[in-house]
Amino acid sequence: MLSKFFKAVRGFFRPPPSEASQMDPHTGLAGLYLETCYRDGGLTNRERARIDEVLVSQLGLSTDEAMTCRVKAEEIHWTNLTPIGFAMAASKGLDESAREEVIKTMIEFIETDNRVDAMENRLILQTANCFGITSGRVKQMRGEMNSGA
Repeated sequence: MLSKFFKAVRGFFRPPPSEASQMDPHTGLAGLYLETCYRDGGLTNRERARIDEVLVSQLGLSTDEAMTCRVKAEEIHWTNLTPIGFAMAASKGLDESAREEVIKTMIEFIETDNRVDAMENRLILQTANCFGITSGRVKQMRGEMNSGA
């Protein structure tokens, strides 16, 4: 009985290989930010605009391109693709410093709503793990962000 439960929980973080491997990195990143913002039960227009803004600044996309990536990610969100599927797709187009910037942005999105709990923390740590970033480094980044460094 417990093994079924753990398999179900573990399955939450396992993407279908075909969908994640075929997704472009920009849509993957948009989806990862969408999943981060969606954790409070919905996605507001303010959050959509902020995701578009971040995609423009981090990826150098035009506003229309960023919005297209986010809309595509929203459509994919309603399938069975997991947050880590988005992370795997995003990681294909990011170097080490960009991956750290993504983690910082996820932390910023979550802390903006004052809703850091186990689910958000697990999403950040699972994404960091997918990106090859240690949990110690994530803790260090949080400390740097909170101290204003």
